[in-house]
Amino acid sequence: MHRAHRELTVRAARQRQANILIHPVVGLTKPGDVDHYTRVRVYEAIMSKYPSGMGHLALLPLAMRMAGPREAIWHAIIRKNYGATHFIVGRDHAGPGKNSAGEDFYGPYDAQVLVSKFVDELRIEVVPFQQMSYVPSTDEYQPSDEVPKDIQTSNISGTELRRRLKTGAPIPDWFSYE
Repeated sequence: MHRAHRELTVRAARQRQANILIHPVVGLTKPGDVDHYTRVRVYEAIMSKYPSGMGHLALLPLAMRMAGPREAIWHAIIRKNYGATHFIVGRDHAGPGKNSAGEDFYGPYDAQVLVSKFVDELRIEVVPFQQMSYVPSTDEYQPSDEVPKDIQTSNISGTELRRRLKTGAPIPDWFSYE
């Protein structure tokens, strides 16, 4: 979890006048991903970056299936069973990455579209979010669809983050807390 994720969840909470349950899947994931122990320590550390009382952490001991839109529906059901009233679906939810031709396996917002088709049956409100982009000129994150086309933005992909972590390359302060 990095600063864009924190900003997205805080915005969602404020929009819905709600608190946030940070409920990460912390079981097995795809090869080369950040290990369980590191991910848990990151979640524990970032909780202090939330406004007092807004964020609450509960780990979900579940393996990632990387099933994209179908996994988003499953995650909505699980979160509903944990008592959540809303479910944030961001860009490329549980996406497996690229296929053998080097193309994204799913579209970036396919999960939002599929989950939205089942909101009545799921009985949980979907909170869709665009990708959050860092805007250096204002030193803040904004949803990508709200940033004017002529404004410079910065992003670091998950692949790039994992590369930097493995090689010890610096991670900018605008991307991640220390």
